[in-house]
Amino acid sequence: VAPSLEISEFVTIGRMVIVIGNTVPGATLWIDSEKIDVSDDGTFYAVVPLRKEGLNEVRFVSQDTAGNETELVRSTYVETF
Repeated sequence: VAPSLEISEFVTIGRMVIVIGNTVPGATLWIDSEKIDVSDDGTFYAVVPLRKEGLNEVRFVSQDTAGNETELVRSTYVETF
C-alpha cells in the first residue's frame, strides 16, 4: 500500500515556496530530489527554491519502509517585475 502524502500549505513567496505537509511516520521524503527531514509524527516543513521564472513544477516523493512510493506534483508560477 502506498504511503499517504498530503500538502497542507504551499505558499509561493518570490522565487521560493514554503511547504508544510504530512506523510506516514518513518517515511523518506524527497522534494525535487532533495531529501527532507520528516518528524516522528510524519509532518514536514521545507522552503524550496524555484528554478526559473514562469511555471515551475515541484515534485514530492514519499517512500515508506517497505519501499512503496507516493508521488505528487504541485505547480506554481514565478513572476518577476
